[in-house]
Amino acid sequence: MDLYIGQAAYRVGDDGWSGEDALSTQLDYSGQDARVGGDVYFSIRSLRENAAEAYAHLVRTHYPHPALAPGTAPQGRAPLTGRVGAVAARPDGDRVDVEWEAVEEARFYAVYRVAAGARAPPTAPGSVRAWSPGTSWASPAGRR
Repeated sequence: MDLYIGQAAYRVGDDGWSGEDALSTQLDYSGQDARVGGDVYFSIRSLRENAAEAYAHLVRTHYPHPALAPGTAPQGRAPLTGRVGAVAARPDGDRVDVEWEAVEEARFYAVYRVAAGARAPPTAPGSVRAWSPGTSWASPAGRR
């Protein structure tokens, strides 16, 4: 059995749940228990609207890089992984626009930043820039 802790962002601001580290403290606490596999949030709306300050602190302290969805596949089939073809990256001022060929049955694509000539995406979380459900991605301004 997998254990994930539900983090109640809607509680931020309640007695004992104040300050920008309100949710971060909860993650630190649950992260000390080896039985805990991770955290889930209820709800993203509460997290972004009611707890914007705490959300920003979480991003800085716990989630500095995008997360990838787990590889899943219908029973009896392997997850669909691999490289895409015909990748084109175009600088546009202080950003980069990237496009690639679609892969049949792909649900999303991970966008990595790798050194020129690299043969495969590195596994370090800092190399993942984003994930996209489509066949293009534009870096945020100033984050080439």
